Amino acid sequence: MENCRPLNAPMVSIIVAHDSERGIGKGGTIPWTHAEDLQFFKFATTTGGPHENAVVMGRKTWESLPLKPLPGRRNVVVSRREGRPLGAALAALKASATVGRIFVIGGGEIYKQCLEEKLVDYLYVTNIPGTHACDVTFPEYEGDFKKIFEKEMRNGLRRSVWVRDP
Repeated sequence: MENCRPLNAPMVSIIVAHDSERGIGKGGTIPWTHAEDLQFFKFATTTGGPHENAVVMGRKTWESLPLKPLPGRRNVVVSRREGRPLGAALAALKASATVGRIFVIGGGEIYKQCLEEKLVDYLYVTNIPGTHACDVTFPEYEGDFKKIFEKEMRNGLRRSVWVRDP
């Protein structure tokens, strides 16, 4: 029963782009730019129902954003250092009657905690071709999630959706 949630509670998903070695960042930035992936990120995190979606991110991810806040979404920044824990933020968002879907958007430590503590239901993954000498990686997930969708995109990108495998 530990992973049960009320039927009307918003689902929590991770949305991430990683390279072939699961790299997600280098020097505090994303080491690639793919317009198609950015468009998907915006579409996924801003649409999906009558309520505003939320994006949850760590402090370093927030600081790296060129545009703050991300428009059309509730932006939530978590930080152990500043006393804003991830678990409490997700619980508050799930309990809110005005939140649609919840997307965790990074960074590496936040993703790791979400997967270790089984805080997310779905993964929206864009595979970026090649390697990019990243210094931040996305944790392994294939053993805990089952792929339910995959599509080849332009420029060698591959998008997939994974659901937690009970």
